[in-house]
Amino acid sequence: MKLFLFLNILSFSAFAATSSIKFTAKTDGPGIAVEGEVIRANVVVDFNKLEVTKFTTDVMDLITGMDRRDTHMHEKVFGAKSVGMAKIEYSASKVTCPTSKENEVDCDCVGNLKIKDVSNEIQFKMHLNKSAQVLEGKTPISLKAYKLVPPSFMGISVLDAIELSFKVSAK
Repeated sequence: MKLFLFLNILSFSAFAATSSIKFTAKTDGPGIAVEGEVIRANVVVDFNKLEVTKFTTDVMDLITGMDRRDTHMHEKVFGAKSVGMAKIEYSASKVTCPTSKENEVDCDCVGNLKIKDVSNEIQFKMHLNKSAQVLEGKTPISLKAYKLVPPSFMGISVLDAIELSFKVSAK
């Protein structure tokens, strides 16, 4: 009996998920945008109770594919010169999905996004594929709302709204 209870505890459905998290920063230069991704993130999700979804990463894990630009982003935008100096954390507080027998639904999400020491509630739409256990979505994030100064270089500045897109999978 004890072994059965132990195995049930281990089979709890909240787990670290596979994730792809990307960002796009448009600029005031015509047709110029910076794209990047999060290379390491700790994402925990329970597809039976989406309100427990959490995400954490260090800002040093944000990359754009150009070392000099990444260093500028880490140091000038986030004030981080090494791992551990600045984190990004998200915690869901409410996820409302329509009651449906359909395999795919669009859900309304509310959660708390914390960048460095500033927390704000964010709301966005998320697409849920129940059978594949995949969550996908995107939302704009205001740099100024997190007291971050949009970076600029040679007269071209990043606009305030950064588009964050994600795909989280159980597989």
